[in-house]
Amino acid sequence: MTSLLFLFLAFVAQTPAKPAPITIEVALQVNGAPYAAKGTGECIFSDKSSLYDVAGSQWGARQRDASRNVNFSLWRLSKGGDMITLAIDLAGKTHTVNTVTVGPASNRKGSGRATFEKRGAGGVFTIDAVADTGAKISGTIGCSGFVPPEDNGIEAR
Repeated sequence: MTSLLFLFLAFVAQTPAKPAPITIEVALQVNGAPYAAKGTGECIFSDKSSLYDVAGSQWGARQRDASRNVNFSLWRLSKGGDMITLAIDLAGKTHTVNTVTVGPASNRKGSGRATFEKRGAGGVFTIDAVADTGAKISGTIGCSGFVPPEDNGIEAR
C-alpha cells in the first residue's frame, strides 16, 4: 500500500499544473453599437512567428458566446511594421478588417490600426478601424495573460 501511495504522489508531482484560464475583456463600439463582454477567452503571443515568410511577433485575442464573436490579431513584422486582422460577428453581420500588406492584395479589407500596452502578464489592445462593411470599430480588448499559439506545423500564410 505504501508503494502505491508513493507512486501516486510521484505521478501527481510530475503532472504539470494547468495554466490559469485567460480572462478577456472586450469593450468595442461597432458602428455605434456596443460589444461588451468579459469572461474566459483565448489570448496568444509568440515572438517567433511568421506571415508569408516574413518574421515577426503575433498577438491574438478571441472571444465567443452564443450570439457574437471577435477574432483579433496584431502582427508586428520585421518588414512592414504593425498590421491587424479583425473579424467581428455581431447582430447577424460580419465586419472584417485586414491590413496585412504581405501576401495577396485581395486579402486586404477595411483599414485601421491597433496599439498594445503591456499590463502585468497580459495587456490591452486599443483598436481604431473601419471594416469592409463601412462600420467604424473602436475600443479595447484586454487579456489577463497570454499563452503560446499551438504549433500546427503549418507556416502562417
